[in-house]
Amino acid sequence: DPSSVNPWTANDTGFPSFGGGSYNRVGGHNPSTNKSWSMGFGNSTALGMFDATAQTWTSYSKNNPNAAGNNKGAIHEGADILVYMGIGGVVYAQDLANPTSAIYAPTCTGSGPGAGGNVLEWDGAASRFVSWSRTDKTVYFLTPGANPASGGDNWVWTSTTPEGGATPAAAHANGTYGRFRLNRGAMRGIVLMPLHNQPMCFYKF
Repeated sequence: DPSSVNPWTANDTGFPSFGGGSYNRVGGHNPSTNKSWSMGFGNSTALGMFDATAQTWTSYSKNNPNAAGNNKGAIHEGADILVYMGIGGVVYAQDLANPTSAIYAPTCTGSGPGAGGNVLEWDGAASRFVSWSRTDKTVYFLTPGANPASGGDNWVWTSTTPEGGATPAAAHANGTYGRFRLNRGAMRGIVLMPLHNQPMCFYKF
């Protein structure tokens, strides 16, 4: 019934001038707060927030010299922090509850996926971020320490490489972005489409 479907809407009043070029933004949506966030790259850029409930944009001045490259960030929904990896593979975080606070780099132990076009998804059921090697079947997990919004304890990288099953195609040089997503339903796991012309893969938790 078309009459019962909500229409498309657009609200760009107050849309931030991010700076740094359109390809260097990282962001995500936090369903706990119903707010979407996006951050540009470079000094004198902006951290933009769209409040879906109020239908309003808010912009915060931000210095973000840590290039995100072709990476995809994710939001820790409980702690309300935006996390992404820089070009060199370093993990960076922004406290969204205090958006004027500085970006910080938590101390991480263990081995992560390294430099390149990394992807992150937040797995709330296991309280961890999930990533992928970009070249084979290895899946990485990043577990934040206590009080992650302020840096807190060390964060820990772990990984697993399944013995059997398919091996996903290598990631596109320009990044994977939204083709790496967490399925939160009964069949919980990661849906991955490395390239537009390669098979879609699924990793079940």
